[in-house]
Amino acid sequence: MKLTMLGTGNALSTEYYNSSFILDENGNYLLVDGGGGSTLLSRLKYAGYQWKDIKTVFVTDGNVNHSLGVIYLMKLVAHACLEDCYMGELTIYAGKDTAEVLKDAAKAILPKKENAFVGKKIIFIPMKNGDARRVYGHYVTFFDTGSRDIQKFGFTMTLTGDSKLTYTGEMPYNASEENFVIGSDWLVHSAYCLDSEAAVANPKAQGLCTVKEACGFAELLKVKNLILTNTDDEHKEDRKQVFTDEADQYFHGNVYVPDELESIKID
Repeated sequence: MKLTMLGTGNALSTEYYNSSFILDENGNYLLVDGGGGSTLLSRLKYAGYQWKDIKTVFVTDGNVNHSLGVIYLMKLVAHACLEDCYMGELTIYAGKDTAEVLKDAAKAILPKKENAFVGKKIIFIPMKNGDARRVYGHYVTFFDTGSRDIQKFGFTMTLTGDSKLTYTGEMPYNASEENFVIGSDWLVHSAYCLDSEAAVANPKAQGLCTVKEACGFAELLKVKNLILTNTDDEHKEDRKQVFTDEADQYFHGNVYVPDELESIKID
């Protein structure tokens, strides 16, 4: 399986696209979040994917930096259905609240003829905490990340050989997720800034965490490989180096700080 980062930035980033990625295995694609706009479509293109080939999406929450790109994808799918040139269905997994946000947005924004395909060719599967589905031959379990403002979800996916990959969304790990996250072979986790910058950047005010804190969670949960994303704009030139240097002080597994459009082989 290959993981390709389409965006690595947080909600307020202007230098990076909002965090989103694709899991790709033998031509089966799972898009995780859509970022904040139509840039999703160009990111897919530059990463070597055709939007028509994206059939499965998971949306962590209904905030614009996660869902707006999905609305653009829905628009293209609906228009292609109208032109009778779209094969199959687009399946969107999301929490109930997020699914309603996306459906309401489609109703408000899309022409009636296009919106008519929501529920027919664009299928929503609302998720609850602990719900599990089989996606492209892998068991995926969705979990509530405990946000206090709006409902947000992460997921854990079983890979070949009983290894697993977990994504906690933009929220830092919290204790309620332990049974889902512990022992993950791969963990995709937010890391807003360096620990030395926390006093000024104040990641906690945004519900985020530092590289040091993300590494502490990964070390505690016996994670083997840690992928850091959802960062700010302050280290456009040296983010990979300085984030990796800090991570190596607090985490003993493998650390990845991917650039946008960079791919990582997930074993």
